[in-house]
Amino acid sequence: MTQCVCNFLNRKRKYDYYTICHGDTFSQISKKFTIPIKQLKEDNQLKSNYLYAGQLLKIKRTVSTMALSMPSVLISKGFTNKKDISLTFDAGANAEHTEKILNVLKKHNIRTTMFLTGKWVEKFPELSRRIIEDGHEIANHSYSHPDFTKIPPEQMVEELQKTEECFEKVLGTKGIPIFRPPFGAWDCSVLETVGKVNFPYTVYWSIDTIDWKETDVGQMVERIMTKATRNDIVLAHLNGNLTAEAIDTVIPKLLNKGFQIVKVSKMLRNFICK
Repeated sequence: MTQCVCNFLNRKRKYDYYTICHGDTFSQISKKFTIPIKQLKEDNQLKSNYLYAGQLLKIKRTVSTMALSMPSVLISKGFTNKKDISLTFDAGANAEHTEKILNVLKKHNIRTTMFLTGKWVEKFPELSRRIIEDGHEIANHSYSHPDFTKIPPEQMVEELQKTEECFEKVLGTKGIPIFRPPFGAWDCSVLETVGKVNFPYTVYWSIDTIDWKETDVGQMVERIMTKATRNDIVLAHLNGNLTAEAIDTVIPKLLNKGFQIVKVSKMLRNFICK
């Protein structure tokens, strides 16, 4: 997407999104964005005062809200109207099984999103380059995989920037501007800090293969196929012992059910500047 088109989409968009954090109330959100509580409820078709952590709230774009530095938006599903699903992969430690996973994706002509740590890219530059050459997109998973809820904002920024620098040095690209927090750990401070350094979306997941537990292939396939719905984001790992075998089975099943297996950026393409 060109910058010109991106700017047009940003101007045309009527709403931003805000992720509800633990302890948030309508009163606090109303004050933060100078939007009446009544309007917040109407825009989001809400009748009660009940809010829950992780809930997305539409924030009507006004001159005052557009001047704010918006927190990164936590998402676990995409925004398209199509039967899309994304098989995403995290890399942070080893890579004994990564080549097998890449081979399966190539066999089925699937291109998706890989969340890489800077250290992993430095440790496995050839595999990292192959990910790019195979047509996958890469995104930031921090540099050294710390729990972001347990480190100060300045260290979060350092982790993100160091990863981008590593990506550029080794791969010639910063990747797309989305972030997946290590361990899936997030809070309000994480989203505020990540948003300030221009990562509009923090990507969680709606289906966890739990391949990191070395679950058997049948269980992984069942977890995906029994839960898969439109716009799901599936979490897997580039070093899962049985992940290659599981996705080799899952991909044809998803395609037969009419799913399109896409990159995360495609599920957010009206929202991300590339």
